[in-house]
Order: sequence, then structure tokens, then C-alpha cells
Amino acid sequence: MGKSGISKGTYGAVFAKNGEFLFCNGVRKVRKARLLAGTDGAPRMVEAWAKPIIHSSMLTLSADEKVLIVSNTAGVHHGMKVETGEVQWRSAAIGEGDTGIILPDQSFLFASWDGALQRIDPRDGKAVVTAPRPDHQIRQLQYSPALGCVFYRRIIPADGIRSRPSQSLWRLDVETLEGTEALPLSFDANIAVDPSGKFAVSMTGLAAEAQPSEIGRLDDARSEKVARFDVCLYDLSTWKVMRRRQFLVAKLVVKKLRWSPDSGMICFASSKGFGFLRCCDLEPFAFVPSRFSSDVSFSADANLIFLSDWERSTLLSVVDLDGHPFSAA
Repeated sequence: MGKSGISKGTYGAVFAKNGEFLFCNGVRKVRKARLLAGTDGAPRMVEAWAKPIIHSSMLTLSADEKVLIVSNTAGVHHGMKVETGEVQWRSAAIGEGDTGIILPDQSFLFASWDGALQRIDPRDGKAVVTAPRPDHQIRQLQYSPALGCVFYRRIIPADGIRSRPSQSLWRLDVETLEGTEALPLSFDANIAVDPSGKFAVSMTGLAAEAQPSEIGRLDDARSEKVARFDVCLYDLSTWKVMRRRQFLVAKLVVKKLRWSPDSGMICFASSKGFGFLRCCDLEPFAFVPSRFSSDVSFSADANLIFLSDWERSTLLSVVDLDGHPFSAA
């Protein structure tokens, strides 16, 4: 079948740059798996070590790949030695947040959902923390190598029963940690910066459609309702829309957008599985059903994909996507 599944559910994973190891974040444990090449398709996963981390939720590898930074739901980070899984340091809790990122100076940057920023040295866990900004949330830090800055989604909560929350894309200076608005966004939009930092793709849920369309559609026998999505590719230097596409799918909620490292494809994790779009024309070309999809991770050479699911996660070779056409439920 060209795929390797693991029965244990995961919230996320990260590949070593050489493609020999995969680190998985499970319900009760963090695992390191060795990837052994098979005769066809995705490699086999053989567990190297498994260590308990309470309420772990996100993984980040240090720039030198000697430290695996494990963040839990309280915003506590554990610096684990990659070779053995030994915890070398723990940080103070600053609140739950999304996955942190590694900056050019090799420091680890993390943002809590209540607006606090934390910069950590992965070698010893020493940190500088800014005061929380409770008037807005900071979500999904993404570094742009081309522009030398960090982008993030800034969300302002609703201030009353009848008002809606709002969001926009902000640019963060990596030295001062001060932010400025870059692009207003619909509250229904997800946005992701490509690996080069030159482009960004947004995916916005629009009004539901009552009837199917000629535009790409993912059938769902359980419901006749479908949702329309608008996908835009932006040039980050000018904020001009370079490419745009709309398609229909069986009504679902998009959780996350992820670019492949070679910028060849975009994956969206949704309430019904994982969808894949070609970057060249934003055409949907594959969909892998998943009951409890969480996140997607690509190997550095973009040949392997790990689909995290709370129930059963799967390792796929990119060629395996041919067996999961977008038109299939």
C-alpha cells in the first residue's frame, strides 16, 4: 500500500532534516522513531525511545537538532536531549499557545494565546518574556527568511454577544518584538507563509452552497450541504494577489494550512481529513479522510508526509497521494 500507519494517536510530529528520524507528540508520551526504508512507499517506523510528558501538545527541533523542545498546554517547555529523550531543562509556564519557531540566531520564539512572547535559548532554557497583551491573541508564528521578520495572526475577541471577533495578519520585528499590521483578514480565513518567506496563501470559508458545482468538490453522502472556499496566493513584498481559486467541498472546518518544504503543495487539515492543493494553480488534487485530524508534517525533502490524527496517525510517501483523489469521499 505504500504507507506506514501507527495505532497511537498524535497531536503533531517533526522530521529530522536527514529524514532518518521522526518525533511524534502523543497523548501521554513523546516518541522518537527511526525510519527504515522498505521495498516500496513509505518507510517503516521503529520506536527509538518514548518519554512521558504530561499534556504535551507541540514539538520543535533546535537548529542543530540536538534538543527537542516539547511544549505543553500550560506553555511549559521541556528541553529534551534528542539522542536519549532526557529532559535537560524546563521553562516557566506562560500559557497555552501554538507551535513555536526557531529564529536565525537559533533561539526559540513562542507566543501564548493571551499575547505574551517568550524567547528561549534551546541549550539551557534561559528565557526573555514580554508582558501579556490580553486585548488580543497571537496565533501561528511563521518566519519569513526573505523579509527577515515573523508573521502572526492577531485575533481580537468579540466584545459583546452581537459582535464578532476580528483578525489580521501582523508583522513582528524579531529584534524588538514589536508588531505592525500587514493585512486585514476575514475571521474565517486561515493563512500560511511559504518556506522561502516570499509568499503567503490564505483559505477563507465563504457562504454555504445548496447545490454541487462544477468546481472541485469532495462528496459526502451524509450531507447535501457544501461549503465554498476562496484560496488566494499573495506576494508578501507587495501584498498583491498573484493567484486565486474557489472550490466546493462537503461542509467542513479548516483547522490548519501547511506548505511543503519545496513549496510544491499546500495541505489543509480539516474536520474530515487532509486536503492537498498544487501551489502552481491552487488546484485541489488529493484528500485523505481522517476522523480526528490534527496536523500535517513534511520531511525536509518533501517526499514524506506524516498525518497526525488523535486516533490513528499515518506516514505516507507523496506518491501515495495518487491513491487518494480529491473527488473521493
